[in-house]
Amino acid sequence: MQKGNGERIVFLDYLRSIAIVCVVIVHAAENVYRFNVTEYAAWTLTERIVMVGLFDLGRMSVPLFFFISGYLLLSRNYDDEKCCRFWRRNWLPLLTASSFSIFLVSIWDLWGGLGNLVMWKTVAKASMFVGPVPCGILWFLPVMVGLYGCVPVVAVALERFRPRTLMPPLGVAMLMTMVIPMMVPLLRCTVHISLEPALSIGWVGGCYGIYVIAGGMMGRGLKLPMGAGGSLALGGVFFLAVMCYTWLGYARGSASNVWYSSPLLFVASLCVFDAFSKMPNLRPCRMVRSLAACSFGIYALHYPILIFFVEQLPHNNILSVLVSIPLALLVTWGIVAFLSLCRFLAHWVLLAK
Repeated sequence: MQKGNGERIVFLDYLRSIAIVCVVIVHAAENVYRFNVTEYAAWTLTERIVMVGLFDLGRMSVPLFFFISGYLLLSRNYDDEKCCRFWRRNWLPLLTASSFSIFLVSIWDLWGGLGNLVMWKTVAKASMFVGPVPCGILWFLPVMVGLYGCVPVVAVALERFRPRTLMPPLGVAMLMTMVIPMMVPLLRCTVHISLEPALSIGWVGGCYGIYVIAGGMMGRGLKLPMGAGGSLALGGVFFLAVMCYTWLGYARGSASNVWYSSPLLFVASLCVFDAFSKMPNLRPCRMVRSLAACSFGIYALHYPILIFFVEQLPHNNILSVLVSIPLALLVTWGIVAFLSLCRFLAHWVLLAK
């Protein structure tokens, strides 16, 4: 990952590499095992610990990616010229790469209906962001394209105001998008109370916008009041809380698989990000740099390759998960690295940076 002057930020390369590995982990876990109440009841204690741990660890991928985007893009100072440059150099390549990825993976997902006109209309609408994405794993791309469009405006707001000035509206947004949604399944199972937040917080981008803004604040110097070790320890505590929340949900008969609206996941991921930002002795590594540069392409292309390997392995087997993760990651990484040798593909399709 690079600063505005072209100098790479080493700790962001490490975080982006960790994030893309987490993407493969969560998709491998949920395809080898079925995360529902019925299947969970048949798991052994070891499976419950390992699989919930891997699944929740994989969920940290999206928060880390959003933190990285906010750190890089919201810590800049924008004027009219820089805003236009951002749209041209950052937003437009993201738009084209996302559209192509959705088109390609949607065709794979709907392969059996290639002769159906309705299928092609579905793919076309998804690729132009006027219809739902057929392959659910790419839900992240329309969110990113939409959020990137507001980056210069949000960056100016962060530059203009102190963090504590922005805390009240962000606190309300976090309450509506994270705190209350976390309480909903537990209240429904225990005291039979149903809550449904109705306050509109679209102006902040929902919980995803909060991740980006938090990353931007970190980029502008906001840190947790502890060292790297303390941040990692605190992150570990909150990660265990995420796992406990998942276990409690299943124990109550609710498949409460953690989503990105979880405040526990938010804090755990933020602590990891903060810890790496305080590690000045991280050394540049060619493999880490390559994996970070290929992360978008790996995200866009890994799923069909992962499914191929999963289908060759036994289901409901921990070893199958542990084998399919490196296989899918290495094969996809190799393909993306090779395609990135073409500068056009690297810039407009794979976002190799």
